[in-house]
Amino acid sequence: MSQNSFKIVSNFKSCTTKKEKGVRFGRPKISTPSNTNGILDQYINHEKTNVEAAKLIEVSRGTFFRLVKERKQQIQSDI
Repeated sequence: MSQNSFKIVSNFKSCTTKKEKGVRFGRPKISTPSNTNGILDQYINHEKTNVEAAKLIEVSRGTFFRLVKERKQQIQSDI
């Protein structure tokens, strides 16, 4: 086994061990204000524009649209 292959296998094993211990990988989730769902609902109901709503939540437009998608899925699963 080459040196590079050994590093990959070793790294995989350490990641697997960390996941078993409950370690989270990647970027941390953003914190949003408590009224985020209300603002998202206003956007979905055409009461606010995407720019207005994103400014109120203090996120970028890309993040805003991801939050809208997640909120719509949440609403669908509640029905």
